[in-house]
Amino acid sequence: MPIYGDSLRDAAGTFTYHLNALLNKTLTLTPVRATIVERSEGGVRKEIALMSFPRASDGSSTIELKTRYGPMDLYLAQTLDAVREGNQRRVRLRTVSYVYTLQPHTWDDRIIRWEYVRFPGEDSYWSQHHVQGPLAFEILDDRGTNHELTLNEWHLPTGWVTIEEVIRFCLHDLGSPALSGREAWHIALVESSEVFRTQFSALNDV
Repeated sequence: MPIYGDSLRDAAGTFTYHLNALLNKTLTLTPVRATIVERSEGGVRKEIALMSFPRASDGSSTIELKTRYGPMDLYLAQTLDAVREGNQRRVRLRTVSYVYTLQPHTWDDRIIRWEYVRFPGEDSYWSQHHVQGPLAFEILDDRGTNHELTLNEWHLPTGWVTIEEVIRFCLHDLGSPALSGREAWHIALVESSEVFRTQFSALNDV
């Protein structure tokens, strides 16, 4: 079932509680937090929840990871709102957007970022779920022209990218130190993925 609460704050609190329980078994003891703010949409004031790691003194909301390629900063953020279904008293939590990024300390840009935007603008024709980054590659066309590109020039389509899969990438592919043994963090990620798939699937419902 989806995440419900008496309010957006209540539902977002349930989400961050489950996410922090997972992070504490796998990657970091730094908790994510949900901040409730107001935005204006079409002249109507609406509450949204901004979920990320706490903001540091330099303005960043990242944690540092040790990797086999040197230190990297990890950023996890979701924007969430609450929708009321029919005459139900409680509200359901919904993901409006997410951004997950990794940036090596020696880089001026993020090496990769996964993004999702539920409500793109009228002139936004790119894939709502996509991955980007300054990773360079070349394409030689049939006229002999070599096109030099980076992944930043594309919105390469992806499926829904879960935080569990980003954590798995950090632990397995980047070699970040885990807070538990390999089998333990693997089980934690599998179980969390199953919980969010079966109980909280409506986070990305329309």
